[in-house]
Amino acid sequence: MNKKLTERLKKLRTDKEISQSKLATILGVAQTTVAAWEVGRNEPDTQTLMQLSIFYDITVDYLIGFSNNMYHNENNDTVATINIGSGSKINGNVKINNSAKK
Repeated sequence: MNKKLTERLKKLRTDKEISQSKLATILGVAQTTVAAWEVGRNEPDTQTLMQLSIFYDITVDYLIGFSNNMYHNENNDTVATINIGSGSKINGNVKINNSAKK
């Protein structure tokens, strides 16, 4: 269980003032799945982490607790368009830190 992930998932959702059901609908998962993430019974897969990153406009590193920097540094990031899947209601760009690509 990743404690930072569970804490951040719940805080991001409540800060945005959306219910678990609404987030579940947006992500194309069950409300019980979102609830399980927030209490640490389960964790989102990589694709869902990317969807959450786009939805909240934050880095995946922040979400999973590898960084305390929530946002992308526009001077050092590259934008890459990814296909998140046909069932998703979230589409967007993922920013990759140039230093991480070496």
